[in-house]
Amino acid sequence: MTRVALRSIAILLAGFLTLAAGRMASRAEEKPKPSDRVVPEFPVESIAFFESKVLPLLQSRCFECHGPDAKEPKGGLRLDAREWVLKGGDSGPAVVPGKSAESLLIDSINYRSFEMPPRTRLPAGEVAILTRWVELGAPWSKGGSSRVV
Repeated sequence: MTRVALRSIAILLAGFLTLAAGRMASRAEEKPKPSDRVVPEFPVESIAFFESKVLPLLQSRCFECHGPDAKEPKGGLRLDAREWVLKGGDSGPAVVPGKSAESLLIDSINYRSFEMPPRTRLPAGEVAILTRWVELGAPWSKGGSSRVV
């Protein structure tokens, strides 16, 4: 091949790689849309635990700063949909399903990384509820409302 042909191929390849990288970057910046995601199937007992223990706890302790009505969620973190919890905020994913030791939410409520909630620590029983929820895989009900009722 001639130098001109090789140079043309190199220019085409560089253009293709630039285009592909741009598409990948724009997809990485997209925020998850809870309505577009499929919630995995969870055992009935896990959903009942979420609805009776976890959701009311998130609503009462976290939604003021990280809920659907927060104008600017603190740290870019929303906790009102499973997809948002898994995506996390400015510091990364809030929860790693099944791995409480790797979950920033659990570190934060134990005051190991951040101090959440900031005004007062959660009682040990509430920390245990959220820790168990993460260990169960962070179940979330498909039709469950995250709105305060």
